[in-house]
Order: sequence, then structure tokens, then C-alpha cells
Amino acid sequence: MRKLVAAILIAISSPIAPEIHPFAVVWDIGQGQWVTVVTNSTCLHFDMGGERWLPPVLRFCRNKINRVYLSHSDMDHIKFLPWGSRHLPHLCDAAPPLDPMNQRKKRLVASVRRCHADLATNEVKVVEITPRINRKFRGHNEFSRVFVIYGPDRAILIPGDSTADAETVWSKRLLNLPPVQILVAGHHGSRTSTSETLLRRLPSLKIAIASARKAKYGHPHPEVVARLRANGVPCVRTEIWGNIGLQL
Repeated sequence: MRKLVAAILIAISSPIAPEIHPFAVVWDIGQGQWVTVVTNSTCLHFDMGGERWLPPVLRFCRNKINRVYLSHSDMDHIKFLPWGSRHLPHLCDAAPPLDPMNQRKKRLVASVRRCHADLATNEVKVVEITPRINRKFRGHNEFSRVFVIYGPDRAILIPGDSTADAETVWSKRLLNLPPVQILVAGHHGSRTSTSETLLRRLPSLKIAIASARKAKYGHPHPEVVARLRANGVPCVRTEIWGNIGLQL
């Protein structure tokens, strides 16, 4: 009888999915930004943009709770929000853009409902270090939200299109936070970001990733690559390597 009960239990039990170690993927979406942090229960998306193709994000996130954090409202950061709303389960917007938006961008952002609950996982921690709005800031990029995501072993810094001027403000907070090992290059590796000031405040940085197309837009800029190299940090490009995954 015991053997029969055991056999029945085995037959009706669904397979238990193995635990995964949290990881981040910087998607190869051309010039733009879409970074996904994957945990056992949740996918956290930092922007949801790109040029003309979609990443295979459903492979990891179709059965999880999904949240999106938007750095700012440039189209190459928000273009695929309506697609995400249709295809990613429970997708909600945890951090809407802070910069002024036209009606088209407002509609795109409004296609995703706002989050009304806190992050429901302790596998990773999201720390926002966005600077206060400064009258000296000009243009949309300087209003970019800035996030650090801490996993069990390492952290990734995602500054959106934040400029060198804004970096001097928010990077001061890094001095009081645990070290960061991974950087998504600001503004896709533009020369106006990833300043020497920022790099001095990232002494544990091991790698930078440029989500960009050098052949068409010139990103990452040679000056940024040289600054990183002088600090012993390699810069890898999604244009060459494709989707880049890193354990957190």
C-alpha cells in the first residue's frame, strides 16, 4: 500500500524547477537599452527599448512576475512597452520617467499599469540613486533615473543616459554603498557619459557593457573606451557579443 501511494504521489507531482542564481542580461537590441534581471520568481526590466527587433525575453520571464523601471522617455528606452504589457505576465511600471514627455510617449508609458506593491523578492535589491532635479540640467538625458541592483555576489549599475554633469551629483552616493562590479555604459557609451569622476568612484568595477551600434552611431566612443581601459576595465559591446548575461 505504501508503495502504491508513493507511486501515485510521484505520478501526480509536477516537476520542481531547479533554483537559479540571479543573473542580468543586457539584450542585443541595437541602439537602445533593455536590461533584465532574472530571479526565481521575478523579472526586473530596466528600460524596454531598442531599434527594430525584440530579445528572447519570454524564454526567461513568461512564467514570472515582471516589473519595469524606466530611466527616461527616449524612444530607444520605451519603444516596446506596449509589447511588454501584452506578453509579460503581471507587468507593472515601478519607476516612470521623470523627464517631460510628449503625448506619444505618455501613451506608451501609460500602456503599462503602475506597480502598487513593493518588490516581492529578497534575491536581489534595487537601490535608486537618481539625483534631485537640478535647474542646471538640460535635456532629457540628465533626468535619467539611476539604479544599482545588488545580487548575492555582485552588483550592476544602470545609469540610463545620464550625463557626466549628472554623474558628478549621483555618483557621490556610491561612496556609501557596497561596491559595484558591472556597469552598463551610460548613454550607450557616448563621450558625454562614463566620466573619469564616475570611474574613480567605482574602484571595484570589472566590466562595462555598451548596448549600442558602433558601426552606425559611433558608440561606444573611443574616448570612453580609452577611459575604461586606463582604469583596467574592458568594454564589451552587444553589437559584437550579442545578448550578454552576467551572474549577480
